[in-house]
Amino acid sequence: MDWYSLFKFLHVMAAILWLGGGFAMLLVSILADRAGDDETLMVMLRTTDKLGLRLFVPASIATLGFWSGADFAMDRLLRPLGRHRPLRLRRRVSTGILVLKPSFEKLAAMLAADGMTPAAIAFGRRMIRIVKFDFVIMIVVVADMVLKPTAHDIATLGAMAVVVVGGASLTFASAPRTKPAAA
Repeated sequence: MDWYSLFKFLHVMAAILWLGGGFAMLLVSILADRAGDDETLMVMLRTTDKLGLRLFVPASIATLGFWSGADFAMDRLLRPLGRHRPLRLRRRVSTGILVLKPSFEKLAAMLAADGMTPAAIAFGRRMIRIVKFDFVIMIVVVADMVLKPTAHDIATLGAMAVVVVGGASLTFASAPRTKPAAA
């Protein structure tokens, strides 16, 4: 086995843990929110916060590190647009550490101070929206890394733009969920 294959394998495994784990947590949170199960929603958000420093941050850093190692091994830093891909991954890691982690900490403080109040639940729902859009961006980053479009791949770049704009519209323009009416 050569170094490139090893780094590529480790990169993919770290990405699976990061994205797969995060997607599973997001999906359960969305289902709990849609069912009006605020208690499960809060449990999922607290669990996601606990997994952040234990799983998601290390896996995201490993994903970046092993990608950079594979990139270096193949000298792809010289390819057009290739030098920007590690930067996109760094932004993704930074979003988790600089945006999501403080939000989870704020929610934890709200829950510790006052319990599961309507304000805490509303804040948790806003966090879910942010995480949904975060995953839309991750889909585009993964597509960029796999498809490696150049400036001449107008259709691919256009499709990526449609995914981002559509994801933003669906995530942030929809009305907030309310509890289902009693039958």
